[in-house]
Amino acid sequence: MINNHIEQLLEEFIHSFFGYGNFDGEYWFIGMEEGGGNSLDEIKKRLLVWEKRAKRELEDVAEYHIKLGIDYLFSERPKLQPTWNKLIRFYLASKGVTPTIE
Repeated sequence: MINNHIEQLLEEFIHSFFGYGNFDGEYWFIGMEEGGGNSLDEIKKRLLVWEKRAKRELEDVAEYHIKLGIDYLFSERPKLQPTWNKLIRFYLASKGVTPTIE
């Protein structure tokens, strides 16, 4: 069951969270969604972490996910994440760098 606080927080998140990055960034990658949120508890956790981090319009992807307990993507030798992997390859290719898994 969703309480009034979570319901209001979800409404705010929908209308004011734009994703990860920097408004002054050279490149923007825009997508439909980030995945996750497979249970009501997981959605609540994401909303509460966002709230504790001052309801930012843009988040730092690593800091936010580490606060969620999803730190394996940011270790010294992280597993390639399917969505970000493709975006990173696209970025590197745009700079004339041949992408590798290293």
